[in-house]
Amino acid sequence: MTKAGSFSNYNSIFTSVALAILIAINNLINDNQHYVLLSDSLSVLKALQCSNIYSKSIIKFLGHEIYKIIGNTQAIEFVWTPGHAGITENEYVDSLTRKAPSSLISQWISHEDLLPFMKNYIQEEAKNE
Repeated sequence: MTKAGSFSNYNSIFTSVALAILIAINNLINDNQHYVLLSDSLSVLKALQCSNIYSKSIIKFLGHEIYKIIGNTQAIEFVWTPGHAGITENEYVDSLTRKAPSSLISQWISHEDLLPFMKNYIQEEAKNE
């Protein structure tokens, strides 16, 4: 199954990668199999590994979703692959991403990603008063 789309421009790359993993988990993992998910985002994988109450909201949500489905699988492994260079499947996904429609596949915008924009907005409003 292939799904292409885009995320909000407000989202950081970190949030977008975590959302992509979330979408993969929710749409692809559905039976008692062994799954291996590859990601070139070491920061997202480390954040998942070290998740706690202070983690970003997307990491907490992703961890909760993994917890919900883990009992229905043999195993889920997350593997860091630097840059995905030369991996045929990733080259294909990258090409889909470049051609992705402008419609959003996720409406998630984390509050952590909105903070810089909110600060700028508040500063601009203060100047206009």
